Amino acid sequence: MKSYLKYLWPGMALCSMFFYPLISTLGDEPYYMHWKALHGAEFAAAWVALSLVFTAFLLFSYRHSGSRTAIIVLSVPGVLSATSMAAQVIRQLDLSKKMDVVAANPYVKVLALAVVLLIGLIVLVPQRQTLRNMLMKAALVFLFVISPLTLISLYTVAGASLWAGDRGAGETRADAVGDKPSLHPEGHVYLIIFDEMSYEYLYEEGTVKSAYPNFRAFSDMADNYHDAQAPGANTMTSIPALLNLKEGQRTKVIGDRLYLMEKGRAPLEFSPTPDNVFSTARAKGYGTALYGWYHDYCGIFKGLLDACRSYSIYNYSSSARGFSPLNAVFTNFNLWPYVFPAGYLKNLTAAPFHRNNAYSALGHALKTIDMEGSYFFFIHFGVPHNPFVFDAAGFNPPADPFNPSEKNYVNQLAYVDRIFGEFLERMREAGKLESSTIIVASDHNFRKRTPKERHKNVPLIVKRKGQGERMDFTEPALLISVVRETLAR
Repeated sequence: MKSYLKYLWPGMALCSMFFYPLISTLGDEPYYMHWKALHGAEFAAAWVALSLVFTAFLLFSYRHSGSRTAIIVLSVPGVLSATSMAAQVIRQLDLSKKMDVVAANPYVKVLALAVVLLIGLIVLVPQRQTLRNMLMKAALVFLFVISPLTLISLYTVAGASLWAGDRGAGETRADAVGDKPSLHPEGHVYLIIFDEMSYEYLYEEGTVKSAYPNFRAFSDMADNYHDAQAPGANTMTSIPALLNLKEGQRTKVIGDRLYLMEKGRAPLEFSPTPDNVFSTARAKGYGTALYGWYHDYCGIFKGLLDACRSYSIYNYSSSARGFSPLNAVFTNFNLWPYVFPAGYLKNLTAAPFHRNNAYSALGHALKTIDMEGSYFFFIHFGVPHNPFVFDAAGFNPPADPFNPSEKNYVNQLAYVDRIFGEFLERMREAGKLESSTIIVASDHNFRKRTPKERHKNVPLIVKRKGQGERMDFTEPALLISVVRETLAR
C-alpha cells in the first residue's frame, strides 16, 4: 500500500497531463462547454479512475525498473498523456494550421517512424538496462516537476462545476417559459440551417443537381435565391447575427461569454436585440423553439424560447444523455487537433460525436412536426460540415474523415439531402407541408473548396405557406433580410 501511495502523486500528474485539453478549454473558453455540475461529476469519476490506473502502471514499471517490460508498460500512459498535452499546447500556440502542413508531408511520417524505431532499438535491446533506468528516473523527476498541474486542474474543474448555474443548462422545456402566445396563426415556420452547405455544390447552372433529389423537389416548389449572403463567414459570427436579425455583428468568445466586437470599443456582452428573430416571431403569435449546437443558445435567449436544446463541445452537451465518465475521456480526445499522430485517436471519438449530433438534430426536427399550435423553429444541423462521416446510405466514415476532399463533402451532402427528404416526407404525412413556411439556408460556404470572397455566399431556398410554384431570384440578397421579410408576412 505504501508503495502504491508513493506513486499516486506522479500518477495523478500523468492523468492531469492527459486531461489537459479538456481542463485547458474549460479554463480558457468554458463557453464552448455549456458546463453542468453533472459534467463535473463525470470528470471527477474519470479522473479518479484514470489516476488509479496510471498509478498502477507506474508502480509495476518501477518495481521492474530497467527491464524492457517496464519501459513498455510505462510508455502506455506516458505517450498517451504527453501526446494529449502536446496536442493542446499546439492549439494554444495557434500552431494547428502549421502542424497540418508539416504533418501532411509524407517525409515527416517516415522520419517519425524512423525516430520510433531508433528509440526502440536503444531502449529495448537487452544490453541497454542502464539507459532504461536513467530514462525511467528522468520520467519520474519530470512528473514531480509538473505535478502542480494536478492542483490547477482540480481547481479549474471544481470552480466550473460550482459556478455552472443555469447558463450551461443547454435545455429549456416548453412549460418552463412565461405565458404562451395568445395568437395562433396556422402552420409552423422553420428556419433550418445546414452548417457549411455550399451553393456551388448544391446547384449547377441555377438548378439543384440531380444527385440531391429531395432538395431539387423542394426547390421546384419554392423561391430560389442564387446570390444569397450569410451575415458571416463562420458559425461564430453568422449564427448570432442571424438570430439577432442584425448585420455587421462581429462576435468573439471571451471566457464563458459571447461578446460583440466593434473597432475602437471595449467588448460588449452579446445580448438579444429587441427585434431578434424570436421576439419577431412571438409578436406574430408564434411559439418559439430552438435546437442546435455550438452556441449557448438556451442561455443567451432564455425567456424568449418556449423550448430549447443546445449541444456543445462537451459530448455535444451529453447528446447521449445519462451519466458516464467516458464522456470526459471521449471529449478530451475530440478536442485534439487533427494532426499526425493525434488525429488517429481523435477519429475514434469525432466520428460518433458528429453522428450523434446529426441524429439528435434530426430527431428534434421530426418531433416538432406534431407539436400543437403554431411555432417558429430554428434548427441548426452540424452537417455537411466536417468530420465527413456520412454518405447517402448513412453513417459510413472514411479512413480520413477530416480530409476536405470533394468526394467526402459530396458524400456528406448526399446524406443531408436524405435527412431533409425524411423531414419533408413526415411533413407531408402530417398534412403540414403546404401550410408551413420552410426556410433552408447555411451559415457559411464550404470554405476549404471555395474562394475566400465566396465564403459568405450560401444557398437559400424559401417555401412559403401555400406555395407550390418555383421562383428564381438572381439579384443579391441578404439572408437576414429574407428571414425578416418572411416573418413579417
